[in-house]
Amino acid sequence: MKRLAFKEHQIAYLFSGICWFFNNGGQSCYIVSVGTYGGQDRVNIQKDSLAEGLNLLQRVPEITLINITDALALGEDFFFVSKAMLSHCAKMQNRFAILDVPNEFNDLNSSMDLVQNFRNKI
Repeated sequence: MKRLAFKEHQIAYLFSGICWFFNNGGQSCYIVSVGTYGGQDRVNIQKDSLAEGLNLLQRVPEITLINITDALALGEDFFFVSKAMLSHCAKMQNRFAILDVPNEFNDLNSSMDLVQNFRNKI
């Protein structure tokens, strides 16, 4: 996935994620803001905004999957966001979450450790 850098350490995936979605047959897409890039040195997702955004999605029954593309840029907060997404899907019972496994640019030989770390923290 192409990454867009807004500042030296700030990376955003939303635009590329939307492009991949439609290029692979996606039909309808809802975007709910749960954070900001503006004036920040990194992606910033506020926990209150995340809860509000996920609550808004409850009103749209045709949603079948959710993805917060920029969650990988959150560091340890990534796991909080992932848990919130999984809880939302469990509650709704009609959609699933796409979660990435943070690899912190490690080589593929360490992939099992990365997956185990992901599972332990989720």
